[in-house]
Amino acid sequence: MNRQLGLGENGFWLLEYAIAIFALIILYLTLLAGAYLGYEVLLSPNKGSLEWDAIIAGGLVVALGFGLSLGVISFEIEKRNLEFLRRPVFLAAGLVAGGMLLVEGKMGAKALDQGYGIFKFILHTGLLITATGALLLLEQIHSYKLKWGRQERFSPEYIYAIFLLGQEGIHFLGMLLRYVKYPPEQSWHVVFDLAVFTLVFLIALALVGRCGKIINLLASKLTKTILTV
Repeated sequence: MNRQLGLGENGFWLLEYAIAIFALIILYLTLLAGAYLGYEVLLSPNKGSLEWDAIIAGGLVVALGFGLSLGVISFEIEKRNLEFLRRPVFLAAGLVAGGMLLVEGKMGAKALDQGYGIFKFILHTGLLITATGALLLLEQIHSYKLKWGRQERFSPEYIYAIFLLGQEGIHFLGMLLRYVKYPPEQSWHVVFDLAVFTLVFLIALALVGRCGKIINLLASKLTKTILTV
């Protein structure tokens, strides 16, 4: 007896590929929209005129598209073995990492320039943490390893962390010049610099899976010191 094809065989895989491509399109459109929203918040000449409700509404739409597309792509990779999806997701992760570095650089420069108010700082911090969360989700889905030499492979998160720490090294040099060599009139603005430095350092540690280990180590050392005293 001849079996009908339909969704059970060839038609089924045609549908799966169509869904996968559709999810990729939604993912990249979402990233483009998120980049535009980040530009409006961070770099646009009229960024100060952007209302909170507009930011929240745009963020919710971006979050919806990002979550749905990643959910579908993750399902297609894990359950349908569509391995070709890993590379487009890897490229998307690289784009998000570039945006994260841009946000971090802008935050460091703005803090050194003493241009921060508390609400603007909170907004930029939320933007940086959101970009980091998106990057970590993308990295979990594609699970792509980079080659180093002939055999050794490592996660791209190490490269992202290196660039973050490099930027923060420059930021720290600026802090030394700003607050030690040439003290400003409003030295209390140093709290924004310290907050940016600490946040980015913790993000770098989180990218390479060291944040929890180092916090536990410091807590252990502190506990032993207090007991000894």
